[in-house]
Amino acid sequence: MEITTAVGIIVGVIAVIGAMIFKHISFTALINPAAMFVIFVGTIGCILNAFPGDQIKVIPDLFRILFKKK
Repeated sequence: MEITTAVGIIVGVIAVIGAMIFKHISFTALINPAAMFVIFVGTIGCILNAFPGDQIKVIPDLFRILFKKK
């Protein structure tokens, strides 16, 4: 895995946890099936609308490159 990928994931998690701490929000708010559905399915829908099919077909290959160390 590329170091920048790992750092990006860690920074993103820290940002979410930090925001929850600052706003005094319970961590159980992250375990909300309806919110997860909207986020993940909505993201997939946005990707399908933003890119042509030829580019979407290479997404698995891009993830393999992203998470594989050279």
